[in-house]
Amino acid sequence: MKFNKLYLYVSVLWGFTTLFTSCGEDRMHEYYERTAVNRWIYEEMQDWYYWEENLPSEESANFLANAETFFNSICYSSDKYSYIESIEEMDSETRSISSISYTYGFDFARIDIRLSSVGTVYGILVLYVAPDSPASEAGLKRGDMIISMDGRYVTANNYTRLYGSDQMVIGLGEYDEEENVLITTETKTLSTARAVEDNPIYYYNRFEHAGKQIGYLVYNHFTGGPNDSSTGIYNEELIEVAAAFARQGVDEFILDLRYNNGGYVYCAQILSSILAPKNALQEPLAYMEYNQHHPEYTGYIQFINDISERGANLNLSTLYVITGSMTASASEMVINCLTPYMNVIQVGATTEGKNVGSISITDGTGEFPWILHPIVCRIYNSQMESNYSNWATTYYPFNEFDYFYDFKELGDPEELVLARTLSIIDGTYIEEEEEEETRGRTDHAKYISSSLERRATPVRIR
Repeated sequence: MKFNKLYLYVSVLWGFTTLFTSCGEDRMHEYYERTAVNRWIYEEMQDWYYWEENLPSEESANFLANAETFFNSICYSSDKYSYIESIEEMDSETRSISSISYTYGFDFARIDIRLSSVGTVYGILVLYVAPDSPASEAGLKRGDMIISMDGRYVTANNYTRLYGSDQMVIGLGEYDEEENVLITTETKTLSTARAVEDNPIYYYNRFEHAGKQIGYLVYNHFTGGPNDSSTGIYNEELIEVAAAFARQGVDEFILDLRYNNGGYVYCAQILSSILAPKNALQEPLAYMEYNQHHPEYTGYIQFINDISERGANLNLSTLYVITGSMTASASEMVINCLTPYMNVIQVGATTEGKNVGSISITDGTGEFPWILHPIVCRIYNSQMESNYSNWATTYYPFNEFDYFYDFKELGDPEELVLARTLSIIDGTYIEEEEEEETRGRTDHAKYISSSLERRATPVRIR
């Protein structure tokens, strides 16, 4: 019996070694060369991945797969947000204007329109336009609907040109529901896509409304500077804007995060410290939970007291937050982490629900042309709450895409979501009847997605 077992072990060993030998040549080094990038990926994931305990064993992992396939195969099945990208291809990937340099300078929503004559086409609804961009130079504005590119309907096969391409003529128009047709009203020429600076502080203003001084800020991503970092001139500008609001004695504040799909924790700390009651600044802001290999990072992070010293803390007791389906990660962190300290009134659509954070990892030598973006932590508020589906003190649901034909500029007091929020503040808000709520919906045209959803963006730790 012992002989049989020995024979089996020897046979298995012989079968394994023949995979890496041929005609007497040892090919083990070829195996290690072919698997080097995946072994690096596996080691980094063992070290940093939040769900490290759920990684497959080395024996069961397919190290011979290509890098992207291998990375995806070892991620935890419930992980929607970790991803890998090629350094060589990342500049040409289709991401929102906050994280890419080659762009026309606008973000948009896709409206799925079923025309009886040609089938399904897209109406491209402009959400916002970055200044000093091809889009702004062409006179494109929020609420415009692009229905053609160089004379062709916009479809699933060609709409990605709008992320950034050569010069093109776009047709603007409207959807006639009764006739079930798209009508071109004018054309504009977009110059060739180029590098565009997308300042996250898109718009701010102070409204004198119903005897109140109301601050309003549209903040579109948590980025500290033009080089996509956590620190820089955008943070400084945000602090200066907040200090001006404080000097003006704002009574109420509306934070518009409807198009903000995340960014850096440090930027979220700054914004939270601006908005929080002053007496909360001595308390913890959030709790960050890492895997067992990094207990040194697990723990509370604080508000930034320097904000108050610079006169930028607004000392609010209530915060009104406008949200959308693209509102995610760092935006949600701010809402969740301020809730223990103040009334948070949410107006708008249900947010994404990302309660996790990531880092970016390269090998440091340039040998492997990949960037890993693994989830490395889960984020809680100071009460150890991390359920992003039930946070606001009060929630007023409203989907602006049910009224896509009635988009006004951000900051216009008559813009649908802002007007709704102002009415909540002044006490004139009346909940509409269901039939009135659905007046913007149609069986032939509906919102399906936006350009902001092209890359899942967890909170970035560093």
